[in-house]
Amino acid sequence: MSSLSRRPARPTPSFLLLCLLLWPPAAAAHPHVFVVCDATLAFDAKGLSAIRQTWVFDEFFTAMILGDLGLPLDRPLDAAAQARVRDHAFVNLRNFGYFTAIRVNGRRMPTPGHSRFAARLADGRLIYDFELPFRAEVGKAPLRLGLSVFDESYYTFIEFPPQDIGIMGAEGFDVSWDVARWADSAYYLGQIVPDAVEAVVQRK
Repeated sequence: MSSLSRRPARPTPSFLLLCLLLWPPAAAAHPHVFVVCDATLAFDAKGLSAIRQTWVFDEFFTAMILGDLGLPLDRPLDAAAQARVRDHAFVNLRNFGYFTAIRVNGRRMPTPGHSRFAARLADGRLIYDFELPFRAEVGKAPLRLGLSVFDESYYTFIEFPPQDIGIMGAEGFDVSWDVARWADSAYYLGQIVPDAVEAVVQRK
C-alpha cells in the first residue's frame, strides 16, 4: 500500500492541548470598552505645560456606566452628575496612568494626575475632557516628545493617535510630529504594537 492511501493519524490529546496553548489569544480577545481619543499639546513660554485629552466612549459602555450610576441618557450631565461620573468612573484611572504613556527624549516619564475633568453626552456617547499637567521645558536643544494612549490589558480598545493632534499656545515654537510604532511597548503577548505621536519641539 502506498503512503498516499494511508488514513491520516488522529491527533493525540496532548497534541491538541499544545495547539490550544499556542493558538494566538488575540483571536479570542474581546475588548469590552471602545474609546476614540483626541489629544492636544498645550504650551506656555517655557515649553510643554499640559496634555489635554478627549475620550469618546461607545454607546454600550455609555449606557452601562450611566445606568450603574443612576443617570439618564436623555439629559445633559449637570455638575452633580459630572461629579458622580468623575468619582465613580474616572478617578480610578489614575491607578493605570490614565492609559497614557509619555516619553521625553526617549525616556519614559511618570504620568501625572489630572488637573481638570468634565463629562458630557453627545449623540448617545459619554465624553471625557481632562488635562494632565506635564512640564517639559524647551531649551537650546530640540525637545523630543512621545505620546501614546493604550490599555495593556486589552480590556479597553483605544483608537489613538488622532489624524491631527491639537497644538495650543506654541507661538514661540516650531512643532512637527509624526506617527510611530512603539515595538518595545508591545502588549498582549507581544501581538499588539501601540501607535504613538512623536513630536519635535524647538524654539523659533
